[in-house]
Amino acid sequence: TDEETRRWSTTPRIWSAEDCRAYVAAAPSLWIAGAEARFAVVDAATDEYTGSVGLRVTVPAFRVGEIGYGLRAAWRGRGYTARALRLVSEWAFDRTALARLELGTAVGNIASQRAAERAGFRREGLAVRRLPTSDGGRTDEIRFGLIAPG
Repeated sequence: TDEETRRWSTTPRIWSAEDCRAYVAAAPSLWIAGAEARFAVVDAATDEYTGSVGLRVTVPAFRVGEIGYGLRAAWRGRGYTARALRLVSEWAFDRTALARLELGTAVGNIASQRAAERAGFRREGLAVRRLPTSDGGRTDEIRFGLIAPG
């Protein structure tokens, strides 16, 4: 519900506590189905929840996955997002058949773009008016990719 998250959200929906519980409860069945892996980002020193990363298999025939992520406001600017993206990417390449990971950020979301780049993703292009905005409009998206090592 924080202002920065709302600024970059692709929907006007604000998640309730019940929405969050349902999101977490669905994680095991989505993973078993091979559709999505959901990860909590947790501070190792305090065990406090700081954010989440989701990995969806978007083009199974081509072994392509898409990563989405978000971090709670109090934890931003500390490198958690880049580290979480690196860890999930390494996990995906080690534990799944994925050969390529992709992610996108709204063109103005510089912090998210920097985190992606620090995690090793490369800027690949611009998708014009690809993302819906929370106010009903559309915005351009910067696309990033990461190829499996080897």
